[in-house]
Amino acid sequence: MIKSLFGKFKTYGFRQSLTFGLIESRRLFRNRMLLNSYSLDGEDLIIDRLCGNKKHGFYVDVGAYDPTRLSNTRRFYKRGWHGINIDANPLLIPKFQSQRPRDLTLNLAAGTEEGKTCDFHIMSIPTISTFSKDFLDMHLALGHTKVRTESIQILKLSTILERHLPPGTEIDFLTVDVEGRDLDVLKSNDWKKFRPRVIVAECLTQYYSTPIPNRVFEYLEYLNAQGYDLAYQNGIDCFFYRRIS
Repeated sequence: MIKSLFGKFKTYGFRQSLTFGLIESRRLFRNRMLLNSYSLDGEDLIIDRLCGNKKHGFYVDVGAYDPTRLSNTRRFYKRGWHGINIDANPLLIPKFQSQRPRDLTLNLAAGTEEGKTCDFHIMSIPTISTFSKDFLDMHLALGHTKVRTESIQILKLSTILERHLPPGTEIDFLTVDVEGRDLDVLKSNDWKKFRPRVIVAECLTQYYSTPIPNRVFEYLEYLNAQGYDLAYQNGIDCFFYRRIS
């Protein structure tokens, strides 16, 4: 019975991965070939519009994943922008360092529990690597496999920016995608010192049939208190724009 059930989960996980891969491939082909977009669903096009289609600017990417694939920042780097990439997966850092020489890329975790280390579960599909035990259990139940677990240092986002943001630099946009810890990353910022013009955070998901708590109203409440209004949401990400005083 257990083997049979596991087999069903494993098959379902494979089918889900295949379906996601086909959706992703179709979107990437359409967006990259026709629109010069590198995000999953054209998120970088929305960011570009909200930032005023600037020729030069600065971004911060938390949960950066890859310098090109599913990247909210590649479009801007090609144009001449630069920024800070943060990712907890040490296997991904060398690719950024070789392909993004103008950027600073850091192997860290951003969050409120500064000074601690946290277990980061690296999955066979890197996009679903996670700190979250709930997310890990869900992915394992769906048949995905874990490659290994790394102990990663946590720093507040404000600490990272204090140490590494070039003096006098305004952050045009902050993008956060860390598989379930996005709100914790946002809460680790000092909003009096660092106020990006645009914030993009993964708030929802449309791909998993296993229920994941919808926390969009927590994001809305928190960022609204920091002086940001919701500009758009596409079923995966929420886009916030700094309120004009």
